[in-house]
Amino acid sequence: MKRIVVLGGLGLFGRTAADLLRRFGLPMQVASRNPRADIQIDADDPASIRSALIRGDVVVDAAGPFQARSTALIATAVEVGFDVIDINDSLTYA
Repeated sequence: MKRIVVLGGLGLFGRTAADLLRRFGLPMQVASRNPRADIQIDADDPASIRSALIRGDVVVDAAGPFQARSTALIATAVEVGFDVIDINDSLTYA
């Protein structure tokens, strides 16, 4: 594992996940479209994903709204070689 990236880390679920990872002493970075994040990324844009994430990353996906999301993150994960842990509230999306 190269690094842990919490996508949507400035939102409710993502912030909670990031706080828990920090509490356990795990190095992580927060990713979001918001410029306050450590990494700027648009989870629906494959080019944005490819420019921000690398082989070996572990991505905790807490970016929503899940019902409106594309499958770009998963498709790019397969292409690039990073892992995705999906935290969502939509069984249909999952």
